[in-house]
Amino acid sequence: MPSDYCETERYMVCSYEHVKVENRGYRLVKYLIKDKMFYKTFFAISAALALQQLLSYCVNLADNVMLGAYSEDAMSGSALVSQIHYILQLMINGIGTGIVMIGSRYWGMKKPEQIRRFIGMGWKFAVALGTLFTAATLLTPNTILLFFTNDPEVLAQGRQYLVLMRWTFVLFPVSYCLMWGLRSVETTFIGPVLSVLTLILNICLNYTFIFGKFGAPEMGVTGAALASLISRIVEVLVMLVYVFLVDKKLRIRAVDLLRFDFTDIGLFLKAALPVTGTLLSFALGVSAQTAILGHSSTAALAANSIMSIAWQITGVVGMTCGSASAIIIGKAIGEGKKDRINAYSKTLQLMYILIGITSAGILFSLRGLLLSFYELTPETMALARQMILALCFIVLATCYQYPVSSGIILGGGNSKYSFIVDSFAMWIVALPLAWISAYLLKWPPLVTFCILRSDQFLKVIINGYWVNKRQWYRQLIK
Repeated sequence: MPSDYCETERYMVCSYEHVKVENRGYRLVKYLIKDKMFYKTFFAISAALALQQLLSYCVNLADNVMLGAYSEDAMSGSALVSQIHYILQLMINGIGTGIVMIGSRYWGMKKPEQIRRFIGMGWKFAVALGTLFTAATLLTPNTILLFFTNDPEVLAQGRQYLVLMRWTFVLFPVSYCLMWGLRSVETTFIGPVLSVLTLILNICLNYTFIFGKFGAPEMGVTGAALASLISRIVEVLVMLVYVFLVDKKLRIRAVDLLRFDFTDIGLFLKAALPVTGTLLSFALGVSAQTAILGHSSTAALAANSIMSIAWQITGVVGMTCGSASAIIIGKAIGEGKKDRINAYSKTLQLMYILIGITSAGILFSLRGLLLSFYELTPETMALARQMILALCFIVLATCYQYPVSSGIILGGGNSKYSFIVDSFAMWIVALPLAWISAYLLKWPPLVTFCILRSDQFLKVIINGYWVNKRQWYRQLIK
């Protein structure tokens, strides 16, 4: 065959491959949003929510670090009670997400009076739930704490911490549910302001009461609980003042929160219950993870406590992107902009990947600094160093799968999807395999930790397929 023919054929093949690459790039670029207001809104909401959540986690980190400097048992004991608070927080998030799903649509329709009604419904459910948690920890504290560990020293510290912390369970929903209502109308700055106030106050009071400074008695873990209780009281008072006297978008009154108007409760429950069930399933799964590692060794429990804080802090931007995405998607549906929703989805997914890479890189860079805050035994420190490297990859997966499921798909009105996928990945796959690893095969805690978090990678595959191949958005309001 002539050489010039071979050269021509090679050129044609190379040109064809070049065209295929260009076409793929064009298909990607054509879906990216060119509207600057879209990016401005997304990043403004995400930044405010991420800052608020980060500061909220820093409050827990302050308790964790300061109690860790006081006593490793005190730190582990407070971590047990924090798991109870985490379950409540996620359930309140489910109620709040229901408010956002409906409220953002009404906000797109410019109907704030309808939003007030749904905020009132959610607020009553949230306060009732907080009261239930307080009552449960009053009646059966030992039974609840024994679920997490059987170490007598850690249990003793947990019981002391719970004596005062249980009262924050009924205060926390009062302000947090109102904060979700404000998010539905794109008022997000009040969250960071409250969190800064709570963080500064909590750190000062922790230092005073844990270590017995400025004439106060040395109270240890009880002092940390007292500091948290006082901080929550101040947080509730500031939030109520803002909502009743300052906010001009919703103009909520006390009667809106106290009136028993359950018109359209079916719509609210349809939006909120599946999300609450998803988050409750996730919270119980996280508690089961703590229990599995807690029964492995005290070192594993302490190291996992640090990893939980590290995961929350470094993954905070990716996770709060979900809330921002749900608001944007819900508002677009309410405004009738269905022709732009697929483009929104493609653009958001690309941003999630970039945020995940950035978050994982930050965690890897700061891993030494983070662990240096803790006074740990050599065994616990060695395990924590190993776990934090695995966590870098886990954060990358979380920053994509979570906002896809709890942002794009949830904001589109499909609240059952996350419940099905999350429950399957955690309860059918990750937890049974981790239980086998810890109890039957007796594998090292690091292996068990990685298996416990393997659900994040499974959900990347499922959520990525669903959001790009299936119809995921719908109008909830006629």
